[in-house]
Amino acid sequence: MPTEQAPTITRLIPDIQQLITEAGGTAETALLTGLVETVLRSRTLERGDLKVMHRTVRELRYALSVFAPYRSVRKVTVFGSARTLPSAPIYEVARAFAQRMVEAGFMVITGAGAGIMRATQDGAGREHSFGLNILLPFEQSANIGRYF
Repeated sequence: MPTEQAPTITRLIPDIQQLITEAGGTAETALLTGLVETVLRSRTLERGDLKVMHRTVRELRYALSVFAPYRSVRKVTVFGSARTLPSAPIYEVARAFAQRMVEAGFMVITGAGAGIMRATQDGAGREHSFGLNILLPFEQSANIGRYF
């Protein structure tokens, strides 16, 4: 990082805060100012790194908005094989586990795939589960249910 970068960005703090105010303001101006400072300090990163950083922040903001209505609900995340067949004994164990978690006041979160993930979403029910599908192009597609 060039030594002149920090003083230049420090001088921009009032401008950053003014921009935040003009955009509608927030009680969290200091945190947003820090976020913008971090982005500006990243301007020397390579294009690929900047793309990863941009997409990460965008996806995180989206995820936070999706989960906002459920902030007060406790959640349990279930990991398991997408290859587990419904006829396997562990499939029923996962389904029953999810059902008991819902009875205890939890939502169930899975990877939205088949197998154990499908079993837990079935056990929890659509209203009490989330499937967070990830891109595994040759591995899986999302099961039917609520997923993002």
